Amino acid sequence: MTTTGNYGTMYYVKDMAKAVDYYKNAVGLTNIVYESDSWTQFDLGDGTCLCLHIEDANEPPLTKGGILISKVKGLKELVPALKEKGVEFCMDIKEVHPGAYAADFRDADGNVMSLYEDLN
Repeated sequence: MTTTGNYGTMYYVKDMAKAVDYYKNAVGLTNIVYESDSWTQFDLGDGTCLCLHIEDANEPPLTKGGILISKVKGLKELVPALKEKGVEFCMDIKEVHPGAYAADFRDADGNVMSLYEDLN
């Protein structure tokens, strides 16, 4: 697998509005790249983003820590190739915001890494 850099770090949140308010008003992050009920992205000014992902009430969160998001090219081809090598995906490819897709996998110790491709 070849990555094209890091995209940022993702945290799962229970209440998106509360989390966005906290990062905007308490932490002082103001450069929102994208905001929705399920995904909000702050530009950190160094080429990376802080990404907030709403927890699915029907499933436990993937992790309580952060998740490294690596930018890739050819996500639709990469995921099946990694699966053939035994990589366990806990989230298949899904559109995380218009024209941008991600898929998450677990390493041998259960840590989660996210692969991200923006087709815009």
